[in-house]
Amino acid sequence: MSSAAPNKTTSEKILDKVAAGCGIGLFIYLKHLCEKDKTGEWTVWTLTFVGMIIAALAYAGLRGALDEKTADGPKPFFKSGLTCILLLALGVGSYFSPKARQMWLDFNPLRPALAYEPFGDFHREIFPSIELGFAHLSAKAVQELVIDGPDEALVYRQRPQGSTIGVILHDVRKGDRYTVKIRSDGNSSDLTTITPARLGIGWGQATNKTHFLNESSYTFVATQDTPIALANPELIFDFKALTQTSQTQPINLTFEVSRNGGTPVTTTQVWQVRQIRDCPIGMKIQTVTNRGDIKEEVMNTAFFFSAYVNENHPMVDQLITEAINTGKVNAFTGYQRDRNTVLRQMEAIWSALENRGIRYSSITATTGSDSHVQHVRLIEDTLRVSQANCVDGSILFASIARKIGLDPVLVIVPGHCYVAIDAGNDLIAVEMTMLGGRSFRDAVEWATHLSPRSISRNLLKFTRPTQNQQHFLISIRDCRDFGIQPIPYIPK
Repeated sequence: MSSAAPNKTTSEKILDKVAAGCGIGLFIYLKHLCEKDKTGEWTVWTLTFVGMIIAALAYAGLRGALDEKTADGPKPFFKSGLTCILLLALGVGSYFSPKARQMWLDFNPLRPALAYEPFGDFHREIFPSIELGFAHLSAKAVQELVIDGPDEALVYRQRPQGSTIGVILHDVRKGDRYTVKIRSDGNSSDLTTITPARLGIGWGQATNKTHFLNESSYTFVATQDTPIALANPELIFDFKALTQTSQTQPINLTFEVSRNGGTPVTTTQVWQVRQIRDCPIGMKIQTVTNRGDIKEEVMNTAFFFSAYVNENHPMVDQLITEAINTGKVNAFTGYQRDRNTVLRQMEAIWSALENRGIRYSSITATTGSDSHVQHVRLIEDTLRVSQANCVDGSILFASIARKIGLDPVLVIVPGHCYVAIDAGNDLIAVEMTMLGGRSFRDAVEWATHLSPRSISRNLLKFTRPTQNQQHFLISIRDCRDFGIQPIPYIPK
């Protein structure tokens, strides 16, 4: 026969209400704490403290109920059991505490040693033309060019566009604090130069160190556990030294990486700095997968030619004056008038270059590389030697055209390049290899209509991209909008 449960007294009812109020108040407090505590530290330890109390009370209640059913009195190991329960709750709280996790990462004796390897987008080569031209990409360019695939490793970038040199990190765990440093020694011209001593005592020695890459440091905290991750510091180049690199040369790059304040691990490798006139137009772009594999993708990079178009070159103003002196035009007006006016302005540029005696020269070879590289003369080189290949002449013409307000386009076809001017409804192309041998009108007709590689005969190949596309229209205006800047002219 069951007995009815006794009615609660007034005091017990008040205590129930107080307990319920405390529970609601604790819930509101914890909710407020979670919203205000950005690091999560106070929230974790408050919840841990509450959890320890609940666990202790639950354990004590369970043991008390068991002890009541035991005829021979209390069970042994009550205190040790209670201690284990409290330690377990403390351990769970420590796992979720950012500071406790960081302390474990810093001093974990069981974790494998720091492992990494240097990585470069272009193997172990540095192209000054890329570093100079792409130093300040626009936000639009970063959004379109910097796209991480679903199977690619997580990348930590010091600046949104990343960099061409970095390191591959192994066994990356959430909360890890990494510091990555990259620097170069001087270039190969650091050889000791022997010079006669003016004081008449033997010989003097002089050294001239050039650090292409000043120490570039990047400190960051890993946001998730990954077996592989990339870190790309912002590279602090000596841009003047890059601009004056007249020949390909080796340098030593030193990589230094530390994890969680530990001893830095240093690696030194021999890399190669290409000469400023080397333009990569076909590259094997390397990417790292989230499994640690390195995959290569061949990419047509002929748009790098746009960095050699320099409308700001000091010689361009002189060439504009010479173009006006030909008598073809009285002034350059850009697009203010009709198509014929645009043609006359183009002819004035052509005549000025022709009067300077610039002739076609097919020199394109350069030092061997894993990439497809073409030698491109800077504007001052072309004017000094009065020679130009198809790219050199097109770049020179495009530089002057952009300066006077026209929109030049570099036309890339298999094995060849020529220049065109956007006339609004169509493109007027010019075959620069005919400079000095044929008339301006012949050069226009050939490049625009008659040549098998002309714009009109390959229009669909330019306007309908394919997987293995080899026909490109490189708008200099669009490249500037992307943030691709001219390689600056620096007097020696």
